[in-house]
Amino acid sequence: MIPRASGAAARLIQESQGYKQSVIANAEGDASRFKQILVEYEKAPSVTRERMYLDMMQQVMGNISKVMVDQKNGNSLLYLPLDKLIETSRAGGMETEVQPAAKADTAPVTTQGNDNTAAQRARDSLLSRDREAR
Repeated sequence: MIPRASGAAARLIQESQGYKQSVIANAEGDASRFKQILVEYEKAPSVTRERMYLDMMQQVMGNISKVMVDQKNGNSLLYLPLDKLIETSRAGGMETEVQPAAKADTAPVTTQGNDNTAAQRARDSLLSRDREAR
């Protein structure tokens, strides 16, 4: 019974040391990323701020297929079921154009299958900006 208990104790100690090293490594990595962002922020605050905002929006809204558009000249809200529009355009094999309500100050939204979704265009835009920055 004593060897079993000492083995369990040794295992718990090793697991706790591994967890400690993992937490330290994650904290150091986060601090390093923050320092890198700080250097870029000091060079161009507005660009870095916009980039951080776009990155976060891409993470948060990357898999969303529905869009709510707030209109400027009114208090109505336009709902665009992009998932259903994409399915319809795939089934029909042609481009589908959605016109907003008469009072809207927004441009029409066009969907053409997976390659031209808003999320894909946003990702492509971010990738091209990233390439230009390098």
